[in-house]
Amino acid sequence: MKIASVALALVCVPVSYAQNGDALDEIRAEMARLREENARIRGELDRMNRARDPELDRLMRAQIGMAVDAAMAQVQSEQQMTAGWNDGFFLASEDGKFSMELGALVQFRFIHAHRPDPLRALQDPDINNWENRWGFEFARTDLLVRGHLYRPELQYFLNLGITREEPGLVNGLGFVKDLWLSYDFQNDWRVRVGQFKIHHSREESTPSSAQLAVERTLLNEALNLGRTQGIELTWSRPRDVLTFTTGDGASDPSSDNGLGFYVAPNDGTLPSMLNRNALKRDVEWFAALRWERLMYGSWSQFSDMTSPMGSAPAAMFGLSIHGQKGEATKVPTPNRDESRWASFAADISWEFGGSSAMLAGMYGYIDSGGFQDQYHIYGISAQYARYWAPKWEWFARYDWAELYGQNYNTEPDSTGNGGTVGYFAQSDSGVLALGVNHYMDGHNFKWTTDLNFTIDQTDVLFFSNVASISQDGEDGQQVVLRSQLQLSF
Repeated sequence: MKIASVALALVCVPVSYAQNGDALDEIRAEMARLREENARIRGELDRMNRARDPELDRLMRAQIGMAVDAAMAQVQSEQQMTAGWNDGFFLASEDGKFSMELGALVQFRFIHAHRPDPLRALQDPDINNWENRWGFEFARTDLLVRGHLYRPELQYFLNLGITREEPGLVNGLGFVKDLWLSYDFQNDWRVRVGQFKIHHSREESTPSSAQLAVERTLLNEALNLGRTQGIELTWSRPRDVLTFTTGDGASDPSSDNGLGFYVAPNDGTLPSMLNRNALKRDVEWFAALRWERLMYGSWSQFSDMTSPMGSAPAAMFGLSIHGQKGEATKVPTPNRDESRWASFAADISWEFGGSSAMLAGMYGYIDSGGFQDQYHIYGISAQYARYWAPKWEWFARYDWAELYGQNYNTEPDSTGNGGTVGYFAQSDSGVLALGVNHYMDGHNFKWTTDLNFTIDQTDVLFFSNVASISQDGEDGQQVVLRSQLQLSF
């Protein structure tokens, strides 16, 4: 069978070859062309190999090796570095259990104030008679220390300030503004203990170095809750943050104005913002609660009041409530002598990527106890800012506040019957601020200038020493120029 198959193939092949001779010729020609091309390529490769400089190859290999060694050394150095500069001076242990970062805030200001209606009747050269004054000051000089202990979740913070000349403070004294420890449980909960600002209004909670204007509004100065010594519990979700605070009570840092003007004489509700004795008379109870909702954007965008060009849009809403009852003296009196204080705050903020805005409202109520008086302070503030160049921003801000009060000429009985009530209201106060920011290195190095116009009388309730807006007569209408150079790291 095999012999027959071979014989048949030998007969058929010549016939097939004759029929496909032309195709085979084409295949042979193509193979010859490919051999020539292959020989040409091999010759070119041989020529290139003969032309290559062996010394150049050695140098290239040496450079590659040095680059790899340098990269590895840098990585090892960064892992073992225990001191240096990284947007601030830092110290750290080699095992990473301990760290300390050193920072500072310096705000140097020039102030020129014009008061067309000074208080000439008062025998105080600091607030009466003068119509124009100017000068320089260090508004804030703070040393900041932060870091972690044993593990990154256990954080600490120290803010040591140098006092300026203000009522009730020794000029040039170093004192602790903030000193706290916090622990992040890594499961949406965080606890903080020590002395810190009460998270009540966004304006007060935002650091002074990250504001738009040179200083916060008069409304905020009259109604912010200041600092407390106590405990704060924070619950965080991707879009919501809830903060609860309790402790020794709110401590309006300027007890000479706002609600503090009425509370301070009793020494019943306003503890000092300095370290105080735990058993000193302050409050029977105190609680503050704030809820914030991130509508869109990221939380980090609201760490300051500005929105640089090219940043993403964002919006946030905040709502706060606070209450406290002052401690009674326990001394027999015909009327109760403890004060009661309640506050509300709401704010909404927008960032548009090159411009920003905020609208806020605040309300405070105080029942001053022994004075038999009840007071209400309320107001609103609005601000808008816009960049016209990457490092230049203009802004406008207006705030307005008013006090309404009532006085019991005779005290009602325990059921609320009886008693006569007299009503009174102090004049309202408003300030329009127009200004500009130049961000030479963000908030770390910036220059801010604003011009402030008071709309009505600025009386004892709404003046602000740190804002350089003083008391004046009924006609009011002060003009205050403030220019500040800020260094922060």
